[in-house]
Amino acid sequence: MPIGVAVVGLGFGRLFAHLYDLHPDSRLVALCDSSPEALAPLAARFPQARVFIALQEVLACPEVDAVHVATPAPLHAEQCLAVMRAGRAVMCAVPAALTEEDCRRLIDAQEATGANYMMAETDAYVPAVLYAKELLASGEMGEIVHAEADYVHNITPARRPEGTPAWRWGYPPMWYATHSLGPIVKVSRQRVTEVACFGGGQVPEGYSEAWGNPFGFETALFRLSGGATAKVSIGFANVSAYPNELVRFYGTKMSLFAHEYPRADVLTHGSEPRRVDLPDYRHRLPEPLRVDSPHYNSHPHLVHEWISSIREGREPAVGVHEAIAYTLPGLVAHESALQGGKTLPVPDLG
Repeated sequence: MPIGVAVVGLGFGRLFAHLYDLHPDSRLVALCDSSPEALAPLAARFPQARVFIALQEVLACPEVDAVHVATPAPLHAEQCLAVMRAGRAVMCAVPAALTEEDCRRLIDAQEATGANYMMAETDAYVPAVLYAKELLASGEMGEIVHAEADYVHNITPARRPEGTPAWRWGYPPMWYATHSLGPIVKVSRQRVTEVACFGGGQVPEGYSEAWGNPFGFETALFRLSGGATAKVSIGFANVSAYPNELVRFYGTKMSLFAHEYPRADVLTHGSEPRRVDLPDYRHRLPEPLRVDSPHYNSHPHLVHEWISSIREGREPAVGVHEAIAYTLPGLVAHESALQGGKTLPVPDLG
């Protein structure tokens, strides 16, 4: 029997819904959003899916085996806890949580229930990261000694259709560090042990009121468990830049510089650079899932990994411990920035 999937949160979730009907081992059985305007077009597109306005209704539906949570970040932890405690598998948009306590609660709940938990970190499956993993595994890159990543999106003004501020208005930049830390942790196979972070930037009037965050831009230096270092910069407000996600891996034998737009991926052997066309990794997917998607076609890879892990009864590639390894260092980094750049340890939650 195909795995019955519900998608909750149809802002970002609308980009995934069709993939569950394309995957040979799953089917879309439910759609959920508190907004009738968000529900209507998806309900018309997928008439076979039941429609709900609350997560509790989804969890009461016997056809639902797994829930893709694509709601705003402040809702992630509590909703994923509810899904796991209801005995369903869950895939969650980033970040996993907004506090260390909630990170611990997610780990405890997953271990207590044995539920399948995966975090939908898109940058874990972009071609540059998959390629860097291959270079490292083959020995061509040597050992990772340093990595850098930038995530700059000018989200101001961020307003809902009714005019009220969206959840990202005033949101601490480092609380959204998974797109940068995810690739670094995944490729290096090292965890973050400590961080020093500085905040700055000019913020719009009223920006700090929602979250108590005075920074529109934050830059952090992380120490990794294997001896490597990493630098991450994230900008959210009053930044004159096209949206970009850049990552650079420095190895003992080779380095890789990957740029989102305009695309310019460069390998260096010593001081000799050369452009490289990244492989198309669609061959790893079932034929029906070899479709275009945002985030450099990473969405089908996320869906395939999650559905496959459920079918095979194993932990997914970005399971709860991996998700917290991508999430928690950013939370600690913001606390460091609030303390003027003080170096702080990042707890090892296992």
